[in-house]
Amino acid sequence: MIFDRLAKIVTKRYKLIIVIWVIALLVSIPAMLSLNDVVSYDSDMSSGGDSESTQVTEIITENFQSSVSNGTILIVLQSDNMTDAEARDYILKLQQELEDGDLEYLESVSSIYSYSSMILGLTISELGPSMYALEENVNLTASLLYGIPASHLYMWTANTNSSDNVTVRDEQAYSMTTAELQTQLASLDTETQALALGYYQSYMAVWNSTATNATLTANPATRCQNAISVGSESFIAVLPVDDTEKAFMSSIISAFNLQTFSDQTLIHNVTMQTIASMAGIGNDTFLQDVYELGPDFNETVVAAYVSSIVANETISSYPVAIPNSLLSNFVSPSDKTMLMVLSFSIDAEYVTDDGDYPLVDAVSDIRSIISDTTDATGYDVDTYVTGSAAISSDLEESSANDMVMIEPITIIVILVLMGYMFRTLVGQFLPLGAVGVAVGVSQAMIYVLACTVMDVNYMISTMLFALLMGVGTDYSIFIVTRYREERMKGANREDAVHTSIMWAGESVATSASTVIIAFLAMATANYALVQSMGLIISGAIVIALLVALTLVPSILMLVGNRMFWPTTGKRWDTFVAKANAKRNDGHRNYFHKAATFSVKHAKVVLTIAIVMTIPSTYLYVTAETSFDFIGVMGNSESIEGMVVMTDDFGAGAISPTQVVLVSDVAIYNGTFNNEYLDAVENVTAAIAEESEVGKVTSITRPYGETVDYRNISSMSESEQEQLLSGMLSFLGKDNSSLLFTVVLSEEPQSLGAVDFIPELREMLAAEVGQESALNRSEILVGGTTAALYDTSQSTSSEFTNIEILVVIGIFIVLVLVLGSILLPAFAVLSIAMSITWAFALTYLVFGVWLSLPVLWIIPLILFVMLMGIGMDYNVFILTRIKEEIHKGKDIKDAIITAADWTGGIITALAIIMCGAFGALMLSSNAMLQEFGFALTVAVLLDAMVVRTYIVPAALTVMGKKAWWAPGKLQRIGREDKEKKTEQQK
Repeated sequence: MIFDRLAKIVTKRYKLIIVIWVIALLVSIPAMLSLNDVVSYDSDMSSGGDSESTQVTEIITENFQSSVSNGTILIVLQSDNMTDAEARDYILKLQQELEDGDLEYLESVSSIYSYSSMILGLTISELGPSMYALEENVNLTASLLYGIPASHLYMWTANTNSSDNVTVRDEQAYSMTTAELQTQLASLDTETQALALGYYQSYMAVWNSTATNATLTANPATRCQNAISVGSESFIAVLPVDDTEKAFMSSIISAFNLQTFSDQTLIHNVTMQTIASMAGIGNDTFLQDVYELGPDFNETVVAAYVSSIVANETISSYPVAIPNSLLSNFVSPSDKTMLMVLSFSIDAEYVTDDGDYPLVDAVSDIRSIISDTTDATGYDVDTYVTGSAAISSDLEESSANDMVMIEPITIIVILVLMGYMFRTLVGQFLPLGAVGVAVGVSQAMIYVLACTVMDVNYMISTMLFALLMGVGTDYSIFIVTRYREERMKGANREDAVHTSIMWAGESVATSASTVIIAFLAMATANYALVQSMGLIISGAIVIALLVALTLVPSILMLVGNRMFWPTTGKRWDTFVAKANAKRNDGHRNYFHKAATFSVKHAKVVLTIAIVMTIPSTYLYVTAETSFDFIGVMGNSESIEGMVVMTDDFGAGAISPTQVVLVSDVAIYNGTFNNEYLDAVENVTAAIAEESEVGKVTSITRPYGETVDYRNISSMSESEQEQLLSGMLSFLGKDNSSLLFTVVLSEEPQSLGAVDFIPELREMLAAEVGQESALNRSEILVGGTTAALYDTSQSTSSEFTNIEILVVIGIFIVLVLVLGSILLPAFAVLSIAMSITWAFALTYLVFGVWLSLPVLWIIPLILFVMLMGIGMDYNVFILTRIKEEIHKGKDIKDAIITAADWTGGIITALAIIMCGAFGALMLSSNAMLQEFGFALTVAVLLDAMVVRTYIVPAALTVMGKKAWWAPGKLQRIGREDKEKKTEQQK
């Protein structure tokens, strides 16, 4: 028998075993101290795999890194008015401090003011040169439209004979003016010559038509002005130029006359008025300032002028209006909230060779800069640093704070409970110390895994501590308790250790096996958190089991009864005598009475249990759980920042849904494929019409509103540059993929948002199918919400498989250990009862009473952990019942005796485990609180109800059938079977 052999090894080599474990612990210390530096605090709880959302992420990574930053940190600022002068000064100061703050991997700091500076700079850089070009154009046009007639008028009045009739003078003036024009125009291009001579002919046609008008011929200047007005109108009407140019020439006619057309002051004023009208800018001072910067514009000078505007004006008073579509991305409608965006060349998950997370580490530096700036300026503002890196940073800090509180409380609770149970001042340190060794070595294992093969979420290390403190302590105490029981019966030290390993060791190993199998089943999942949790915890349980089976009995061999000090020597003899006398006198404990009651009223007890299980099972199967991992992460600064963003910018602003349209059609080659963009706009409009969508941006709506992408060439240069920059940010570098950003109305991780994803995918597929221009295109939906949906879909079947594997694995182990078919089946069902009861209470307390999200992963983890951990107490009592039957007792006596001897210890173990799990409820993370509550309730129910009442009742009802198994699998009753077979022969 394996445990008999193990017992012999331990009793002979106990000193060597102690040395080996001490060395293992010492080697583990450096890794233990560095564990917090390598675990992940990522808040993204979606799975990977080949899901649609994963494909979207890969496409975006490959084609859209220029428009979708690798990593961003958001700063949310709130005050009474974030757009006034005081807020402006604060933002500009903060932006400068951040840019000068030596933040590693920082690419840019963006605010409404940085974008305003960009828009102002583009506008000025275009306006300045265009002013001088326009002024020259005004001058040339005025010279054309008034200069040629003025020259003709001069020839007519000064160089013709006043005594000649009008017709003769007209012919003479025409000949002289024509000759003069040909000389003046000789150096110009033929097109300009033709334009000037054509205008002159149009002018002369009207001039000649008034030769008989005595009123006009009596005043040549009036006659000339009339010819200009009428002739220019007909001339301009037939010019092969667009309407804008025709309107400009007409405005020159209206703005000047024969006396003023060469007035440079008037020419400048007309130029500025024209610029103001064309650019939609009414600030004359600004336009004049821009004019005075030229004509040769220097970027440094322009930047300095832009800085002076931004530093001295408020957003509402800028000479160039900031588009509302851009403004709404940074400033809330109430003007009370403003965003700043820090873009980095790495993402929050990037880790260096030294195990550092630079973006996460940068959060504290950013907050320090903000704090210093706020103190220096004295500005009254609430600031929140948020985003995935900030959430990870806050989780790391809260986790550390949680552990500072949870660890000592857990240890104190265990010390007190074990001290009371063993009536000793030092004995409790043996199980606790053994668990400490298991925790230390397990943490070293986590460190190695986190540095080499997998991401390890911080919650796993937190849960592992609580789990090992509960389970590991139970295993160790069970060994120690059996040792004490054997010593009370008179066995010497070596025999007591041998028996405790052989019998209690089998129980502990069986119990641990069920836990290990349960968590190994979790390792089959594709969901990273579940997979890593399964591998790590199963490995840690193996370590805890080895500690309980080797180190604990080795120390017992070393110290013997001294571990029960001060109950040693004569005190020990007195304690044993009193305990045995009390038992011999018929004094029975609560558990003896409870088992007796259950044996007598077995059917009633089972009926009550079934009735209680029906509603809890219904709730377990039908309850709507949540995907909101963010909602359970406490009230840290980053989470508060998200809440502020949700209130002022829309729930989905921080984690928008990303849609990609992939085709083999070239979308932009200097000009856009307008047919394709028309189809894209139809798809964009269909998305925007969905009631669950708050805002959508795409290549046709780069700022949330449809742009005139068909007439870009007719826009001003600055408008073209700004629009192209916005549109092309939604075009992949492959020139054939497009990005849509969809901000949902609901919080991205809410059940409603997640449930909308399949509806959105179905709608988009239908829309794309209706557009002939998109017949070779594929549309995919990704982002946080879509990833959660894909995770829920992939893991729902996986989790069912995991649960089946857990049940089958545990059933097989119990069949082999107990030699029975019915008992393992009953054990699984009884644990399932306590699981449904625990989940129902958890859902009612957290989901209904406290209105907190009950995460969808809770039922799975609860099932797996409790199917393994909760099986401990069933195994402990069933193996003890089997032992008592082996000693010759009938089933009912064996049940009562086992309950009598194990009731106190199992209850004590349950309370200790509840202390370990209950400490999780002190966490600031609601998910850990839910785990702690659910596990605590389940363990109490399993120990105090299932093990105390339901197990004895069920075994009584099953009778001898409980121990039936086919062939040699059967242990109890097999010898009687064999004897009957022999007699029949």
